Amino acid sequence: MANEIKVRHYSRKTLKTYANWSRQFQRLLKNKSPAELGSEDVKAYLTYLDVNCHVASTTQNQAFNSLLFFYRNGLKREFGKLKDVPRAKKSRYVPMVLSREGSTPYLPTFPIRSIWW
Repeated sequence: MANEIKVRHYSRKTLKTYANWSRQFQRLLKNKSPAELGSEDVKAYLTYLDVNCHVASTTQNQAFNSLLFFYRNGLKREFGKLKDVPRAKKSRYVPMVLSREGSTPYLPTFPIRSIWW
């Protein structure tokens, strides 16, 4: 996998991150051989990340993309369709907007001295 990342001129951080996700994937599967890996293993891992680890959606997507790269470029095969895999949902942020009446002008808390030259 490292050679495939280097050939594509990905950054060192991408290599480090993808290798880390691959190691965690193998650790969860108790070092199952790459020839035995299938779509059920990927489903189990992504489910584990969502349900047990409560990762953010971007983290789960990063793990998914690293496994996709590992399967396509490292193992040279597809891991099939991933149906019924719980994916972490993006959280919705409601922006806090103040009205003109609710905002106060900035006043410094320290005394301002005039400087005479």
